[in-house]
Amino acid sequence: MLSDENKISRGLSRLLSSDRAIRHFKTSPEIFIENPGVVSNYFDLFSDAQLNEFANH
Repeated sequence: MLSDENKISRGLSRLLSSDRAIRHFKTSPEIFIENPGVVSNYFDLFSDAQLNEFANH
């Protein structure tokens, strides 16, 4: 059983090595990392949610 190949891993390997997957990953923006305003907004909303939880318990 240990020597059996995992079909999911083999399929993912084919997808990641194909040209289509590479083009997809190159054109996908990293919105969270590239835009500091998004990061700041996320942390503000997270802090508000934490304060809400503390206030309601």
